[in-house]
Order: sequence, then C-alpha cells, then structure tokens
Amino acid sequence: MNDTILLIAITEAKEAAKNETTLEGRLRVAMNTAKDFWMSTDDDLRFRAAIGAAMLLSDEPDKELITQELKQIRTLSAILNGVPVDLDAIKPLENAIGLIKMWGDIKSAKQVKP
Repeated sequence: MNDTILLIAITEAKEAAKNETTLEGRLRVAMNTAKDFWMSTDDDLRFRAAIGAAMLLSDEPDKELITQELKQIRTLSAILNGVPVDLDAIKPLENAIGLIKMWGDIKSAKQVKP
C-alpha cells in the first residue's frame, strides 16, 4: 500500500514541477507539493516523493548530484543509529544541494517560491 501511495505522491509532485528549468526549482516545487500530500502524514514518504519527482525530471548530472547527497544522508543516518561507518571514506560534496535544509525550510514555511 505504501508503494502505491508513494507513486501517487511522486506523480503529483512531478506534475507540479514539470515546467521548472533548474534543479533547485524542481526540488522546491516538488517538495512544496509533497509536503502537503493528502494521502499520507509520513514525512519520510513525502520527502522521498519529492526527491523521486525531481529525479524523474532531471538529466544525468543532476540525478548524480542528488544521488551523492542521498548517500551522505544515508551514511549520517547509519552513524546516528550506531552502524559502523568508515569515516575516512566520507568526502565532502563540492556542489551540495542541501536537501535536508531545503526540506526543513519548505515544511516550516506556508508557501515557498523557487
């Protein structure tokens, strides 16, 4: 059931962001749409829907940038959950998007324009 809800949320966010020409614009519109998704109150599902929508609308370099940042988010999550992580393997991103900060800003604002 959650997979179906996620796909519906991705579809709504993708439709809302389809005319955006920049990665930041796509992410902001998709996040703004997903944050109020009516079929779920799960923030993780909403965040994943926004990211999924932006990925579907993006070219390969933008997809790679999103993927690299998501890997770092997963690594941080692992560290916080006590999973052993090779800290020497973690490299700072040169062009970090700031997905978590952007999501937090959008969730706390009533309406955010790209």
